Amino acid sequence: AIRIRTGSGGKNAGSIALAVGSSAASQSGGAFTATAGSSTATASSGGDAAITAGAGTSQGGSVQLRAGQSLLNGGDAVLLSGMGGEQSGAVAVRSGNSAGASGNVMVQSGTAAIGSTGSVSVGSGDSDSGSGGSVAVRVGKSHSGVSSLDLSAGNFASISLAQDRAVFATSGSK
Repeated sequence: AIRIRTGSGGKNAGSIALAVGSSAASQSGGAFTATAGSSTATASSGGDAAITAGAGTSQGGSVQLRAGQSLLNGGDAVLLSGMGGEQSGAVAVRSGNSAGASGNVMVQSGTAAIGSTGSVSVGSGDSDSGSGGSVAVRVGKSHSGVSSLDLSAGNFASISLAQDRAVFATSGSK
């Protein structure tokens, strides 16, 4: 195993910066790749990759994954689970649990000064032999207070519900 770490400090611990050089003459800057190990043994698992921010007594550290910016088109940010012969991996985006209030989760396209903003699509994949996956939008239960589900469209926009079989809309608890 190889371990790279800074020393601890009474006030501030040291930082580590890994960077790839820029290019003025080439078509692109250098690439940066971090890959966990693979295994080809029977019934084995590939190595895990983890990016974890530090813990703190008043606030934990943040994790930010950001694609590069450009004068023309910004870079893409892709979060993709692994392919599998029987089943692909799952993708979970959620805020952490808390004894107080849990954090918000926001999925939103950016604003645009000129031109249109990007669309946001939520959907399940198609299936050639099984059934398509379900899409559920659920408001959490509460012992106090009122929860709400809001569907709103901006100026010159509309909301439509299209279905092949049925659309179920429920309010309150069952």
